[in-house]
Amino acid sequence: MRIFVGEYISGGGQWKNPDPALLPEGQMMAAQLVDDLTALDGVQVLLAHDPSLTIPRPGLALWSDPDWSDAVAQCDAAWIVAPESDGILLRLTRMVEDSGRVLLGCRSDAVAIAASKIATAQVLAEAGIPVIPTPARCGEIPASATGWVAKPDDGAGSCNMLATTDLTRLQAWMAQGGRPHSHVVQPLLAGDAASVIFLAKDGQASVLSINSQEMRLGEECRYAGGVIGRYEIWRPILTPLVDAVAAVLPGLWGPVGLDVLLTETGPVIVEINPRLTTLWSGLHQALGRNTAEMVLGLAAGQALPVCRPHREVRVELS
Repeated sequence: MRIFVGEYISGGGQWKNPDPALLPEGQMMAAQLVDDLTALDGVQVLLAHDPSLTIPRPGLALWSDPDWSDAVAQCDAAWIVAPESDGILLRLTRMVEDSGRVLLGCRSDAVAIAASKIATAQVLAEAGIPVIPTPARCGEIPASATGWVAKPDDGAGSCNMLATTDLTRLQAWMAQGGRPHSHVVQPLLAGDAASVIFLAKDGQASVLSINSQEMRLGEECRYAGGVIGRYEIWRPILTPLVDAVAAVLPGLWGPVGLDVLLTETGPVIVEINPRLTTLWSGLHQALGRNTAEMVLGLAAGQALPVCRPHREVRVELS
């Protein structure tokens, strides 16, 4: 089986000018994915590669072209890792679907919803799933006694975000750069930032790990990594939420990241990442299992695996 691995930032999606804020995370995910896939018998990898970057590994087949359609056509399957912003992940997902090749990732109907924080909140809330309060329109500032977080509705990572308790500052920031049409404002709630990595298929899910996230909020928000397995104590409470999310969005398939805020009154869902997340780069080590092999098993018709971390693993971003 020949698999095209397309990580957007390091793979030429931003041709010869990869975003330095997102590049380290992209390279980490691509490296772990390639390591796991090439360790499997009978699997060959064609890796998208931006020629402005160093070659990640000698002897690896590389695709150095910003157009990935021919690369996908040369392979049996494609694994896409891309930001949701500007419809990038959705466009690439549809490209693979239209090619007739095996898509090792979430289907386009689920990506279209998960790529929007507003759409995600609406769909989950209608199903009775607890979500962070989210206005129905970009630019709307909800009442809050604790502050606000403003972020792109379709953003990935912590780019172009603001967290503040100063309403005047928030209003001035939101008035700039078209943000009233692109940014959603949510209340700043107290709680621990967590993420759940799970596998999904046909409306069902299997939780792989429940992790801490290190979020530095302020004038310049920054994601600094996290610890895989740090919040496994929450598994009995979060597993039913994950099951409910998968049932509401049956197009979720394969690896999914669920950002959650653990509050005093219980967990609330912040957003769905319908793709690999940065913490995936340490998941093999935490589980003691080849995580890519589990995903290929799903594509081959195997049941969702049952596992959990046997150790905590810290994933750091410099």
